[in-house]
Amino acid sequence: MLAAVAAAGFRQAVLSNTAATTSPDARQLLLKLGVLEWFDVVVAPAAELDPSRPGKPDPVVFRQLLAEWGLASAEAVMVGNTCEHDIVGANGAGLSAIFLTNPAVAVRRSAPDGPLPCPPCVVPAWDLPEVPLALTVLRRAGTGNGRPAARR
Repeated sequence: MLAAVAAAGFRQAVLSNTAATTSPDARQLLLKLGVLEWFDVVVAPAAELDPSRPGKPDPVVFRQLLAEWGLASAEAVMVGNTCEHDIVGANGAGLSAIFLTNPAVAVRRSAPDGPLPCPPCVVPAWDLPEVPLALTVLRRAGTGNGRPAARR
């Protein structure tokens, strides 16, 4: 899946709310898993350990990542398994999102308060292998001005 997304011209990042993990720790874990090479940026702000630090779903963490890449929110897509943190946070920052709905990986504790703002789209995908197809759907729908999130 990571290779297919990269082959489609998308850059990839990790934005993690893992409580005990900082960005360098997260990079080490991805290296051990053999997938670090696919990610241009790895951000794990450890916000649960320090309440003064923003974490998902705070739109500021999404905007910081976009600023680091020089992208507008319409040029990026969030892929996530947690409705409250990944999908609502991305939507609040103006990003479209792909929500992994497989109950083995999906987390949805409650419905968002009120409707999600639009025009960002939320596309469901069963699990990671469906992400390239979901990106194609978003691209055809004109999300990100019909372009990939970012070109290499």
